Amino acid sequence: MSFFVCDAISSAADSFVAFILYRQHHQQTIIRRNPGLNNPDISKIIGEQWKAESDEEKKIWQDLAQVSNLRVSLAANVQANMTPRTRRLDTTNCIPTIDISLAESAS
Repeated sequence: MSFFVCDAISSAADSFVAFILYRQHHQQTIIRRNPGLNNPDISKIIGEQWKAESDEEKKIWQDLAQVSNLRVSLAANVQANMTPRTRRLDTTNCIPTIDISLAESAS
């Protein structure tokens, strides 16, 4: 099995997105149970819940994160393909031109 840095980054990103999805799902429940609680405290409570979750439960959220990342990636790809691009002048076979008026004034 080979291990690449990009795999570690992708895995870390998936874990982060998994937690964000988990947090979004549980945030309203925490707010209903604890009215007036500020956002950092809500994050702490949900973070503790996340740490206490089983690996199977976390795997569900990680799978959702991968699907979410794929959907975002596909949407960005579709948008990029639909964006009109300006044509670039192909200069690979061009011969440089000389301004004749400048060449004549030098002589």
